[in-house]
Amino acid sequence: MAPYSKNGFLGEDVKVWIDDNRQHYLELFMLAEQFNSICYESLREVSLSNKDNKKHIISCLFLRIMEHFQGTYVLVTRGMVSSANVMLRALIEAMFVLVSISKDDDALKAYVLNDELERLKLANKIIEDKDEVYSEADKKSAKQIKSEIQDTLKEIKYLRYRTEDFARIAGLHNWYTTVYAFISRSVHATIKDMEQHLDLDECYNVKSIKLIPNDNGTLNILTTACNALNISLQSFLTVLEKNTDVCTINDAKLKPYLEEALKIHVE
Repeated sequence: MAPYSKNGFLGEDVKVWIDDNRQHYLELFMLAEQFNSICYESLREVSLSNKDNKKHIISCLFLRIMEHFQGTYVLVTRGMVSSANVMLRALIEAMFVLVSISKDDDALKAYVLNDELERLKLANKIIEDKDEVYSEADKKSAKQIKSEIQDTLKEIKYLRYRTEDFARIAGLHNWYTTVYAFISRSVHATIKDMEQHLDLDECYNVKSIKLIPNDNGTLNILTTACNALNISLQSFLTVLEKNTDVCTINDAKLKPYLEEALKIHVE
């Protein structure tokens, strides 16, 4: 085990582990890089009209998904499993929204309105501040924003969509109840997720605490990220009225890794 006590994931020692891990999962890493390249190639074909807000939003969401995919990849290469799960969760959330609004205009309206509702929530927090964090000028501005948003909401019928709603509309509710629920443990720092930092002996006695690279999530996390990216790419290309044959080819390439990841999860 290489020494990581000085700088951990930011040190020079971890580079040896990174090289070893890449060699062990070389074909999967290369496939992830190929998927990423295909997405960039697809972006070259994008031509947007200033009048089509739906395409604008979906295009921006797809770029965010690509960024989260690359972030997941970088974290997996360094064995940062918990952080990779946090990034993967963000990727999956964006996928839920992108796919749902590509299928349903009400989901698109809800996505836009959700931002207004979040602004309203923030305005209320500023107005109700008891710790004197915000100035009177801040509170006055927040009251004005609150009034404007409330006036807007009075004129329209709206329904607050949550992550599960977007997942259901996208036809990906099974993702929400399985992988999304599982990786949320890392986001919320649950007690179960903390166990990975304990070094236990054969009798489950705690010998020490540890913060070291971990390859346990390489296959599952990277495979799931590739799958989510490909699903998003298909919806993105469909909305832009582009050929999606590349997504079918990607599915076939990814299938053996998905089957292996499922096997490990079941065992």
